[in-house]
Amino acid sequence: MMAHGFSGFDPYTPLYGPAHRINLTHPQWSQMLTAPLAKQAGGLGLCRSADGRPFIFKTKTDPDYRAILKALEHGRQTLEDHPRVDMSAQYSESR
Repeated sequence: MMAHGFSGFDPYTPLYGPAHRINLTHPQWSQMLTAPLAKQAGGLGLCRSADGRPFIFKTKTDPDYRAILKALEHGRQTLEDHPRVDMSAQYSESR
């Protein structure tokens, strides 16, 4: 099956693309955090190692999960402090 020019079908990547893997509006919703987060913790639980074993963060308190979230939050803050030219109207209203 072909979807948006990609061979195979992955319900997340072909439909949304790499731009949606990082959500700077809501960093905690970023696919790079929700894909490896266990379903029981509110994630998608999609990531697997090469041998098929789940490669996931069991909880949101996992140190690697927290480090990625902190980096995304820093990216959000940087973007708010220095908005792109197409965002200036949005951020000038809130300041």
